[in-house]
Amino acid sequence: MIQVARQLTALRLLKRGDRVACPYGVFPEPNVPTGVQLLMYNGDRSQTATSTLNEIIGSSSFEVHVAGTFPLSTKLWRHTGC
Repeated sequence: MIQVARQLTALRLLKRGDRVACPYGVFPEPNVPTGVQLLMYNGDRSQTATSTLNEIIGSSSFEVHVAGTFPLSTKLWRHTGC
């Protein structure tokens, strides 16, 4: 229930024109505010997709940040990887 409460809190912070993406099968499905676009997608678990991901990881300084907190000044860099 804590995860659901956090999700609801985060969704309340969204503004008109924002977008939320999540895979099909998430339960409960996010209830986004009016004016926020909910984009549902199917993940690609094919061998080709896995091989491509492994190639990207192996050829760069790929880092995974889970539940990280970053200064707002790095926002653009965090979204583009530049």
